[in-house]
Amino acid sequence: MATYAETGLEVMENAARLSEDYFLLNRDQFMKRWMPGKGQEIRRQTTGTSWNAIVEGLGNRVQQEIVTDDRDRTNVLVLAGPGSGKTRVLVHRIAYLLRMKREDPRGILVLAYNRHAAAEIRVRLRALVGDDAFGVTISTCHALAMKLVGASFSGIHADAADFDTVIAEAVRLLTPEGLTKSEAEAHRESLIQGYRWILVDEYQDVGPEVYALISAVAGRSLEDADLKLSLFAVGDDDQNIYAFDGASVEYIRRFEEDYRARPSFLIENYRSTAHIIAAANAVISGAPDRMKLDHEITINADRASHPPGGRLQAADTVAQGRVQLLDVPAGDRTQAVVAVDELMRLSRLDPEWNWARTAVISRDWKRLGAVRAYAERQGLKVEMANEDLPNIWRLRETQRLVADLRAQQGDLLGIQGILAILNRQPRNRWIDLLAEGVAELARELKSGTMPVPDLVEWFAEWSRDTLGEQRGLLLLTAHRAKGLEFDHVAILNGGWDSPGRNEDREAPRRLFYVAMIRARQSLTVLTSGAHPLLKPGSVLHRPVRPILSPDTTSRAQYQMPAMDVVDLSFAGRLPRDHEAHAAIRDARVGDAISLEFREPYWVLLDAARRQLGRMARSWTPPSGFVVASGQVGAIVNWRKVDNKEEFIKYLKRDAWETILPEIRFQPQGSPLRAQEHTDQAAAEITAERPPTTTADENEGPAPKSTTVDAPAPQSASLPLLDALKEILHDAVSRASTWDDLSESLEELDLELVPRGGGLVVRELGSTKELCKLSVLGLRYIELIRRFGDGFPGHPQTWLVERALTDKYVPKGPKRSKRAQKKGPNTGDEDLDVIEDCVRRHIKWNINAV
Repeated sequence: MATYAETGLEVMENAARLSEDYFLLNRDQFMKRWMPGKGQEIRRQTTGTSWNAIVEGLGNRVQQEIVTDDRDRTNVLVLAGPGSGKTRVLVHRIAYLLRMKREDPRGILVLAYNRHAAAEIRVRLRALVGDDAFGVTISTCHALAMKLVGASFSGIHADAADFDTVIAEAVRLLTPEGLTKSEAEAHRESLIQGYRWILVDEYQDVGPEVYALISAVAGRSLEDADLKLSLFAVGDDDQNIYAFDGASVEYIRRFEEDYRARPSFLIENYRSTAHIIAAANAVISGAPDRMKLDHEITINADRASHPPGGRLQAADTVAQGRVQLLDVPAGDRTQAVVAVDELMRLSRLDPEWNWARTAVISRDWKRLGAVRAYAERQGLKVEMANEDLPNIWRLRETQRLVADLRAQQGDLLGIQGILAILNRQPRNRWIDLLAEGVAELARELKSGTMPVPDLVEWFAEWSRDTLGEQRGLLLLTAHRAKGLEFDHVAILNGGWDSPGRNEDREAPRRLFYVAMIRARQSLTVLTSGAHPLLKPGSVLHRPVRPILSPDTTSRAQYQMPAMDVVDLSFAGRLPRDHEAHAAIRDARVGDAISLEFREPYWVLLDAARRQLGRMARSWTPPSGFVVASGQVGAIVNWRKVDNKEEFIKYLKRDAWETILPEIRFQPQGSPLRAQEHTDQAAAEITAERPPTTTADENEGPAPKSTTVDAPAPQSASLPLLDALKEILHDAVSRASTWDDLSESLEELDLELVPRGGGLVVRELGSTKELCKLSVLGLRYIELIRRFGDGFPGHPQTWLVERALTDKYVPKGPKRSKRAQKKGPNTGDEDLDVIEDCVRRHIKWNINAV
């Protein structure tokens, strides 16, 4: 038809003759006369332009073989290394099915690991095949499950467990009990809507629920081959990192057996420099049972002749583009200074430097606070990709946008119409985030329109996993970094040798590997001594000893807006005429707030000292820190139906708003410098939370404000105690378990032992006690809450239940009469400070800093 049209445009008589010859000549004669040299193009069932775009344009033989696999009803597993173009291959495979295999778009189902990935696939596919992409179902597993059961994202706002329940319900629908074999097959077929092909991205991250859903949709257990879907899965067992969330590497390793699949390997990396790739290979090669054991990642062929250190090889005379292992003294603040200083040094060398393409990655969040504090002191714009951000769907700004959209329920709205509605609200950080969502929708919608109900559903799904656009130095965990890439990356030390909850022993190695391969141009790794995973032989090992002044770093800590640290139902229990309702209604994001302790809660007050809310009963400021500043971080919507059944009777409203604070804490006293401590430190106040009581949550007298008095000045050994305090606080900040803390202290020849209802610090292997832990600003009950358990072998087990449940628990035997006669325990009698020992520890700590 295309040839006919082209011929008609030139000479109409020739077009008429072509039409006659089509019916008179045999195939070979017709091709020779009218379409010479186009036999292969005809066999491909597409134009040369389309073939070049979908196949030839890949420029990679292995990718082309995977995309053009013409076997019918076959299952394929693509083991794709980092930066190997797996999304591109997935999109081009879909395009090949549409344009060359002439598959019905409505018969293709694509499952992505999150909504952002699904949107990226959708946009790329439309750019490749145009309107042919519209019929293809591109979805997340959760969205597919909700479609199958008839649920809505805008109707579910709770935690991940609710979404897993929806997936389980979808699996039950697809595999019903009590039906005959033919009835069950017909029922499944009616639900999956005639899909013939299913393509799954990030298969290594599936958990048992998603695995069951994919199996049910694909018909894995069916006997009739004609009822099974052809499954095309892309993944990498080396990048399985979500065991804590239920994902298991076993499912991708079982794929070949489950689906009789032929594995293919994508190992050319298009992202990182050769030096970064080599270092990453050295790390992951130590993992057992790898599926790509004999398929090491390589730099892509087009860059094979490029300098292995990338553009920094010539510009940086120190590292010359090599991966750096910076050996620094122990301590979060020390490595924060070194990490940021090194990034600032590189920024002066790279003419293409952009802080919005730079990241500091950590095993956990607690080590990033020092980085934020120091980077901000250097004038850098810093962003925290916090995993505990508030539920975006519940934000006041989102709910007002949705309400305004629903007011135009019957309309079809385009991007300009949506922006006009959004701009009715005053601008703040959350409005900017919603604007980024509109921009993301614009990539999909372009100049088109969408019905309002579909727009509401789109925003509801988008709000579940949005990251927002990076505008400065990004601080994040390795888990959060998955799927992202940056020009320059620094990875903090700590935690890379300790598996977390539900993780196998090699999980930290895979997680560190994922962090490494986020980097394109430079990678800097921090360590204190030998690194558990990265060895000096494959990288540039460089000891760094920063000279720190008291003003170099700030030990500031931050409480980001989070829903699990506040009493979400506070306003819901108040009478309608309570002043807090007006205070919350008047509150705006960014307004200054203060905290005050009113037993047994910390309460939030606005500038007029009206109560805005209160923190959760279990919340306390970090030990040894005081509030430096606070502001309204977010305002979220909460409802009666969101509460547990037993608490609903106390609620007086159907819906209300709750303030989520953003708080900055500063340490009591000055940063550690033993020679600079003065008696002024003794007069500073640490606002520790008094013991929890069992006051009724809904009734009773008004809470009393608590005044915390300054402690009395201590002995002349105060600087020594302050130094020891610094040692213990640093050790606690780096520990996630009691074992971690004990190991850190053993390196300093210190240990903790039970004493009464707390712990004391003593010299390792000695009976010489230095002081009680509480004197150092570390309360035993707070550490129980931090680590989730009591100190091993501590006799006062009742403290664990009190700390973790906030319930009254009998203490056990009272103090003897003799002990009572001695009067109140001030702690002084337990301060057996061994000066020589403490001085030695101070010396070690100062050297470490």
